[in-house]
Amino acid sequence: MKLVLMNRAKRATALLLAVLLFSVSLVSCASRALPTTKEDLRVVGTVGEFEILYEEFRFLVLTYKKQLEDLHGADIWTNEDTAAEYRRELKNLVYEDLTANYAVLTLAAKEGLSVDSYDKAVQEYMDKTLRDDFGNDRGSYKDFLREMNLTDHYVRFTAAVDAIYEDLYFKYLENGRVTDDREEVKQYILQNFVRVASIALVNKTDEEYEINKEKALQYRDEVVNGADINNYVKYTLDISPEHCFTYGQMDEVYEEEAYKLNVGDISEVFYGNADYLGDTRGAWYFIERLPLTESYVEQNYADLFDSYTSALMNGYLKEARASLTFVPNEECKEMDLLSVEPIESVKDNTWMFYTFGIAGGVLVIVGAVVVFKVLNRKPKAKRQKDS
Repeated sequence: MKLVLMNRAKRATALLLAVLLFSVSLVSCASRALPTTKEDLRVVGTVGEFEILYEEFRFLVLTYKKQLEDLHGADIWTNEDTAAEYRRELKNLVYEDLTANYAVLTLAAKEGLSVDSYDKAVQEYMDKTLRDDFGNDRGSYKDFLREMNLTDHYVRFTAAVDAIYEDLYFKYLENGRVTDDREEVKQYILQNFVRVASIALVNKTDEEYEINKEKALQYRDEVVNGADINNYVKYTLDISPEHCFTYGQMDEVYEEEAYKLNVGDISEVFYGNADYLGDTRGAWYFIERLPLTESYVEQNYADLFDSYTSALMNGYLKEARASLTFVPNEECKEMDLLSVEPIESVKDNTWMFYTFGIAGGVLVIVGAVVVFKVLNRKPKAKRQKDS
């Protein structure tokens, strides 16, 4: 009797599992790949051995076009004095940025890593992103793609590049191109990093350009005359004015000004870029160079180690990018970048998945019920013969 009950319990569990698996498959529909159009997958050129698709080209064109408009005004394309200059700048920005992903893939290929083997990692990333950022709401994700002029296919590609970049880092740890030896890392930081305190007055509006410049000059004079630069943190976006970094980690103008200083020096007020709520804004800066000591490095080792590895990896990527160039095909050469249209809608085929999925699920459940009944059928009692 005990064995019979156990077998029946296993069959009931199997039926329940079939139902649950079907339910889970419907829930996971949120992170299923969206269909890609032929236009999205159209080749517009090459970077090294890699083909560049229109979906990536369009995203970069529209992203940089908006950034230039935010910085210089929406009329820069129609104003005769600025149109040629900013069209050229837009093209240069797009063509340069098109090498970024492929620098990673070029380095990865030399270590035997291929982006084609990251399907599982990409799907895990998409599952997490759809769950954490969009509450498994496929519609919200599609709205995001449309607003950002992205495709699901390109998002998955960049997720694969990120995953392969992480593995590339571990490959470099294995072969010594990046070291985790504490003493070696500390010496690298002491020899190559700079430690500063800085104040940045960000121009949130055009009217603040001259106002913030005057404030920066005033605050700088006060610091030169003995005031503590930390007293001016309330005027900057940073919680702390202190930064420790090396080349390739900050805005180029900021880095140049920092490395020109000797310890204890204070820079003149200068103009550079700053990130404000995700947008690039101009800002007035002044910098004080601080001493970089062994005790400081030891106390902040965890953060500085991350900066060290980032600096080395960025250096390798910069070198790889310098050897790569975007080569447009004939169609792309003739393309007016300002004619690139934003995404109007994001196609979906979820209805097909639900239609065939539900039909298949019903068959699975019905089949499981039938099998359950057959396996649990009681034998009929034998008819007694008439005496």
